[in-house]
Amino acid sequence: MAQDLPALLSRFESEHETEAQTQVLRDIGRNYRDTAGPGLFEIALRTKDAQTKWLAIGALGELKFQKAAPFIIRCLQDDNLKVRRASAISLSEIKDSSSIPALIELLKDEHDAEVVRWTAGPLAFQGAKSAVPVLKSRANDGPTETRMAIISSIGILGGRDEVPYLVSFLDDKDAFVAITAARMIEGFAGEDFDWCGKDSCGMEERIQKVKTWWRMHDSTWK
Repeated sequence: MAQDLPALLSRFESEHETEAQTQVLRDIGRNYRDTAGPGLFEIALRTKDAQTKWLAIGALGELKFQKAAPFIIRCLQDDNLKVRRASAISLSEIKDSSSIPALIELLKDEHDAEVVRWTAGPLAFQGAKSAVPVLKSRANDGPTETRMAIISSIGILGGRDEVPYLVSFLDDKDAFVAITAARMIEGFAGEDFDWCGKDSCGMEERIQKVKTWWRMHDSTWK
C-alpha cells in the first residue's frame, strides 16, 4: 500500500541520496499525480539544498504544474547549473510562453554546454521564432550534442526560410552536425535520401546526396 502524500513529500525532502529521492518522486508521480504539485512546489520554494531543488523542479515539470512557472523562470538564473538545466527542461514540459524571453536571455550568456542544449529544445517546443538569431549565434559553440540540438531547433523554428543557412553546415567538420543539418533539409525538401541503390546510405553518402539536391535547387528555392 502506498504511503500517503504528506509522508512521501517529507521523505523526499529529508533524503540526501539522489536515487532515494528519485524513487520517492516516482512513487509520488504514480500515486498522486493530480495532487502532488502544491506540496512539491512548497519544497522547491523553501529548500536550501540544490539537489532537492532541481529534483523538485524537474518533478513539477513532469506534473505540468503551471503555478510554478514564474518561480521556475527565476530559477533559470540560479547559480547551480543543474537547477538551471532542470528549469529549462521543466519549462519545456509546462509550455508557459512567458518563459520564452528568459530562455532566450539564458541562451545568450550561458557557459555550460548542457544547459545550452536543454534550452534550445524548450524554445523549439514552444515555437519561439524570436529565438532563431540567438540560436544562430550559438550554433558553432560547444560539443556535438549541443550543436545538434541548436541546429535542429533552428530548423524547427525557422522552417523553409532557414534551408540556405542549414546548407552551410553540410561541410561541417563534425559529421554528426552535418547529418543533423542534412536531415532537417530532407524534411523541407520532401525528399528521401536514405537509400543508395538497395542499401541504406551511410552518413557521408547521405550528406553528399543532400548537397547534390541543393545544387539543383539553390537558385529556385523559396
